Amino acid sequence: MRITLRSPLEFPEQDETLVQRLMSLAVKIVNHNDTGRDATALVKEFNTLAGSNRTQSEIARHPSYTDEEPYVRICLARIPQVLDGSDEEWLELICRISGGDGEEWETHYWLALMEKNLSSKISDLIYWPNIALGLDEMPSLTPEEILEHALRDSG
Repeated sequence: MRITLRSPLEFPEQDETLVQRLMSLAVKIVNHNDTGRDATALVKEFNTLAGSNRTQSEIARHPSYTDEEPYVRICLARIPQVLDGSDEEWLELICRISGGDGEEWETHYWLALMEKNLSSKISDLIYWPNIALGLDEMPSLTPEEILEHALRDSG
């Protein structure tokens, strides 16, 4: 059952021109880093445009785990405080993440949103429940069980 989420729970709209500019800067920073050149001015421009405070090495490492577009979109997304998230909304996000729905940056946003507002263990509960629950074997948790454990952890 897919429900419509309120705007703070959905990945925010982003300025596509800004996304493209930041992607270009990220590529240039990686190239500068790979060739041993100083990218201080490029990093400063990236951080100014993105409203972030990332280092040259941090930006240059992103190709080891993701492409430019997800990296930039994640950098731009601000994670809001959601004090009134309903169980139904949290379940929807758990189902979207567990089901592989959404783009990489949306999944990252939803996880960060739930870590901030629900439980710092939400990633482990979804992907590695044995670690989150201190078990030797990997249990198969339903979204409802994941939420139950997350709520227990948060409160």
